[in-house]
Amino acid sequence: MGDDSRYIYLYGHTPDNSKSVVLARVPPRSAIHKERYEYWSGSSWSSRMSDSKPVLTTMQHGQIFQTDMFGRDSPWRYAFIGCNSWADSKARFGRAMHPQGPWDIHEVTGLRTYAMQTFDPSPFRYCFYPHPWAFHIERNGDLMITWSEGGMRGGVLAELLRFETVA
Repeated sequence: MGDDSRYIYLYGHTPDNSKSVVLARVPPRSAIHKERYEYWSGSSWSSRMSDSKPVLTTMQHGQIFQTDMFGRDSPWRYAFIGCNSWADSKARFGRAMHPQGPWDIHEVTGLRTYAMQTFDPSPFRYCFYPHPWAFHIERNGDLMITWSEGGMRGGVLAELLRFETVA
């Protein structure tokens, strides 16, 4: 995996409210030293935060995680589950070869999103998150995701996604 194990990767929204996500990295033993952080500039790592360029755009919530769910020999080493900032109640799934991308992101179709709140005929769904720890061996393509629905009076739902994998 190259340099990936030598760093902690930190993703965060830009302060301009565009819901663009930027990326920083730091060696684990230097996490308390801001001057040791590097920022993805779109083509290389820079010591200046002002050089940061988005790795994802218009993403409201989600999580990126390192995985071998695409197969041990697959070049796809990172996955993303989340939702965009358009409030369309749709989960997004992405994959990338490196923590900085580029990201191949698609809508997750076929979720069985049943309304838990009968008083709301079209509950808003948001806060889609993966739980790769929920299955002992993720190489079989199983991934549990959860999401919230119905605003502050809603609940949290979970579903098992099963991706086709190659040996």
